[in-house]
Amino acid sequence: MLNMRNLGLWALASLVAVASIGQSHAAEPAVIKSNGTHVLNRNPTELKLSIELLGRGKTLKEALSKLKEKQTAAQDMVQSLGAEMESLTLDAPTTTSRSSEMMEKMREVIQQRVRNSGGPTPEGLKVQDSLTVSSKLHVSWKLEGEDVIARLSEVTALKKKIEESDIASVEGEEIPLAEQELMEEAEAFGYNSFSSGEEVKPGTPQFSYRTSITPQERREALKTAFATARNNAEVLAAAAGMKVTGLKSMEAGGTAVFANMQNYYRYGGGYREESDAEVEADPLQAASPKYAEIPFVFVISAQFNVEPADSDSK
Repeated sequence: MLNMRNLGLWALASLVAVASIGQSHAAEPAVIKSNGTHVLNRNPTELKLSIELLGRGKTLKEALSKLKEKQTAAQDMVQSLGAEMESLTLDAPTTTSRSSEMMEKMREVIQQRVRNSGGPTPEGLKVQDSLTVSSKLHVSWKLEGEDVIARLSEVTALKKKIEESDIASVEGEEIPLAEQELMEEAEAFGYNSFSSGEEVKPGTPQFSYRTSITPQERREALKTAFATARNNAEVLAAAAGMKVTGLKSMEAGGTAVFANMQNYYRYGGGYREESDAEVEADPLQAASPKYAEIPFVFVISAQFNVEPADSDSK
């Protein structure tokens, strides 16, 4: 048990500690937060194709074999169209595909309508008697046009050739009976998953446009964004009768600044438009789903220490 003397010493020590904490907080310099932004716009220099290839079979082995045949045929096709073959990649085979997800979505909708109507279960809603595997092919074409108009003409002609080439080998392909019946049931119920524009038919080419910047351009853009952040901080400090004395912290990116830019994401200090294809892993590369200038938006969020502007005269 504490005696009165020890209790008094403990209380005194506590008061000293609280006073010390108060002094340390009081000694902390004031801080101003500021953001700086710099945008680099670049015209597309590359057309990239992503296309889903499907292999169907009674067994997994048969489905994979069919998929392999389509992969080989697709590679030969894009090579004949002048693609940059070193850019070609093939995703690992999977049993999940846009086609299978679309069919499952239709099945669920029709099953619900059947339950609501109380009618018999259509044949198309029964378990499928085949297996489907899929793999995405990705490949690029360099755009050689000397200016934006020339490249647009080049892109238009190239896309037309690709769309007419049936790279996924879907024309004339035999569709499993269960899928045919499901499509018929869907039409009978007035349901078409393609009509909303949310889904694409299997084998439909998906295009994106790409460009790049140099490491030096990225460094200069970040420097410019930081200079803007510091200038903004100095203006704010002056309005409060303060002056900037140094940098406390900083980071690349500022989502609050671009809250209205829903199609952008951050990577290493840059924001770039995200296409339907994969997200770029290289901060020097950017993509867009449409043929237009592609922005690299660099944001610096910084905190600056400030002190009263007249502190030097004291």
